[in-house]
Amino acid sequence: MSTITTESNNDILVKEVKTDTMTLIVNGEEHKINYELPDLKELMKTQNVTNITYENKVYNIEHINEANFGIAISNKVFNAVLTKELILILKKNKKVTLFLNNLNAEDKDDWETKRQPLKEAQAILEESFVW
Repeated sequence: MSTITTESNNDILVKEVKTDTMTLIVNGEEHKINYELPDLKELMKTQNVTNITYENKVYNIEHINEANFGIAISNKVFNAVLTKELILILKKNKKVTLFLNNLNAEDKDDWETKRQPLKEAQAILEESFVW
């Protein structure tokens, strides 16, 4: 479980995140919603929440969009997951091997969640396919 602290010091606890649903505990009450940004925004609106803090980062709910939704609630974005899967499939490619070997030790397991390695991997994929 991960705690999201609201501006009004109410704790919003992210109890569970699945591919299609998420369960939050808001002011002691459990809420299961679709894992979709409009559903999260609606729940936050009914609770009068404008900012959420997750892992020392503050997000204004109105500034969360589809592109950063997964990052804001600590779930991997599909593009990042797809990129990692494709890179691993192509690991015999020289550029991919070099990329994987040059990753920092602390990034080896979750490099797809880091902006710079993800961009490098996506560039390799772009170069590897005929568009």
